Amino acid sequence: MLESLKRKLLAQPLFFRNLRRAQRVAWKVKASTYRRRREALRRRIYGRDTAAEPIRVLFFVTNMALWKYRELAGLLNRHPRFHPIIAPFYTPKTDLAIMRRNREAIKAYAEANSLDYADSYDFENNSYLNLTSLRPDLVSYSQPYDYGHRSCRIDAFKKDSLFFYTPYGAPVAEGKQFRDTYLLNVAAFIFVGSPIENEVFMKSMPANTESLIITGSEIFNLISNADAGKSPWPDNGLKRVIWAPHHSIDDHNSFASSHFERLAQAMLDMVDSHSDTIEFAFKPHPILRTRLYEKWGPERTDAYYREWIRRPNTFLADGEYTELFAFSDAMIHDCSSFAAEYLYTGNPVLYITDSDQPGVALGNDYGRQCFKLHYHGFSVEDIESFLDLTVIGGKDKLKPARHLFLDLQLTPPGETTPGKNMLDSLSQK
Repeated sequence: MLESLKRKLLAQPLFFRNLRRAQRVAWKVKASTYRRRREALRRRIYGRDTAAEPIRVLFFVTNMALWKYRELAGLLNRHPRFHPIIAPFYTPKTDLAIMRRNREAIKAYAEANSLDYADSYDFENNSYLNLTSLRPDLVSYSQPYDYGHRSCRIDAFKKDSLFFYTPYGAPVAEGKQFRDTYLLNVAAFIFVGSPIENEVFMKSMPANTESLIITGSEIFNLISNADAGKSPWPDNGLKRVIWAPHHSIDDHNSFASSHFERLAQAMLDMVDSHSDTIEFAFKPHPILRTRLYEKWGPERTDAYYREWIRRPNTFLADGEYTELFAFSDAMIHDCSSFAAEYLYTGNPVLYITDSDQPGVALGNDYGRQCFKLHYHGFSVEDIESFLDLTVIGGKDKLKPARHLFLDLQLTPPGETTPGKNMLDSLSQK
């Protein structure tokens, strides 16, 4: 009876809005209380003998594609005052197969880079593990949403830990709900990638703006130092084009920007018609497979993904994307964060849209500027025109503007790297 009543209440829009409002008020109060004791906590952590007891840094990693701390983690690992640890971050709704796949990728990265690794889920007993026993001094999350299992959430660590964050994707969407979150209200360090990004956060964060620090984005350093030996692209003389669809295929999200279902078959047809001129990489948003499992089912979803593996001029790129971006020639996408991130390559890029206005997904000043630096298309004919005229034909009228934006906005400050800028901030007492 109680469960039935709960379902009826949650089905009522007014009840749900009031519940969300109450939850928001609750974490606002908790965040304000935490900030008042944050400086004392900082003194306690940085005031001890860190040569004898290094500062323990726990990185929660949702998946490797969303993790933006490779350089920083390496620098911390070589620093005598710090002890970094990485651990997978899971949500209760994540499919077990995807959880296992992410764990293996995260664990492999830790082993390859001599980083300490900690499991956060016991797959044999289907239970979450409590990582507060690691006694981390600093805790970081890949995303700003406090939506994981309670053992991994902010409240589990806030008594003894400081928090830091850098955006997993460029903050180009309108709406302060993406930046006025619990994590961003408690974080002692918020590392942002550019002056225009800093302005976006300043406008949409009613509190804690003193934690904002312009460091540059890790993707600048990664792309600038990309290793040709790790390039996923075959050396076949073809042009190299990425298709990167977003996961927002329906109103499950606050906005639905993905054109994946409309273009899924058409893109495969384009692959076939350009088999002698273009190599295509299918780079879906990491969450798209989960969304498709829910809507299409695993069998149909996996069959579609296999289509991108079996063709002679395609491959599936579902992991880290530094070399994928760096050694490509162009990209086609509807993923808002890539609207900024791909600009770091200087290459031409097409945003799939049926409007000459950016919309909510690219609705703030940063997003609108990025939108202006994209070619725009909606139909299959628009995409083919971009491929034939700009990618193959070389007619790229937006190139000067893209390069100017890269120089003025996206280059890290201080003639150094983003990771070193982050380390400088974390090293200051």
